[in-house]
Amino acid sequence: MRKLTILFLLILSLSLSSLAVPQASYALDEAKAMIFIQKEHPESLSRSSRVFKQVLAEITEVLQQDYDMDIVDEVAATSDTYEQRGGLRKKAELIAVATEADCDIAIILQVTPWMESKHGLKKVRSQIFLDAFYVDGSGRKIGLVDVSTEVPVTIRPPHKKPQIAQAAAEASKDVAAQAGNELGAQYLAKLERRDEKGGVYTIVFKKFNANELEDVLDAFSQIEGYVSHKQLRKTARGAKVEYKSTSDSSVLSSEFELILKDMEFRVTTSSRGSNITLSKMRIRKNRR
Repeated sequence: MRKLTILFLLILSLSLSSLAVPQASYALDEAKAMIFIQKEHPESLSRSSRVFKQVLAEITEVLQQDYDMDIVDEVAATSDTYEQRGGLRKKAELIAVATEADCDIAIILQVTPWMESKHGLKKVRSQIFLDAFYVDGSGRKIGLVDVSTEVPVTIRPPHKKPQIAQAAAEASKDVAAQAGNELGAQYLAKLERRDEKGGVYTIVFKKFNANELEDVLDAFSQIEGYVSHKQLRKTARGAKVEYKSTSDSSVLSSEFELILKDMEFRVTTSSRGSNITLSKMRIRKNRR
């Protein structure tokens, strides 16, 4: 009986310990994006249009399901100020609105159906325009999509408003998924290119005091592609810092030199692989 009790406790402890081991997570971080309507042309659809809502729903579903984007509705996120905005807005305004809603990406969407007459038949085509960019202050372009209906939709008689609206809906639906997939593919290509270059760098600072080093690292953290940094070693005359970035070493070295020049530091720069050395030069005072 005692042996059975010990065996039971041993099995139980092993089971509990296996449950306590954290499991590896392979989930991707979703980019949070806000879609804004643009109405550059009189014939472009408004946000209240049934056809526009269908296009928006189709593109949203494609980006969420196939490209791991978390799409935020502009109206829901900014209901208190949305009615005061409209028309063709500047990029800075869109960035401010998206940033306030904790979004990473802004997407401009414009849907423009038009009617044409051929051989006595009235037909409708639709153009969908998408422009996506990051709102982190860099305004980096993600992708640009401009697609139109290849085969126009014939308006069924009588050629009244309901028939025209139905043809516009069919023409727009035809290219909505295509537009979403083209933008999603450009977004993934951007991510792949970002992951292919850059990495972890070791920056050796020589002859920088603590205050100078703090100011310089703060400035370096504003460079496009910056991920993180941490101090590995500190001495009285400098430091060794781990710097993570999506940029390659040649780009970083140039950026470092420009920033240090703006901060009025005279330095010599040398790089070898992922190691970058920044040595501050001592300025000799003229003797009289």
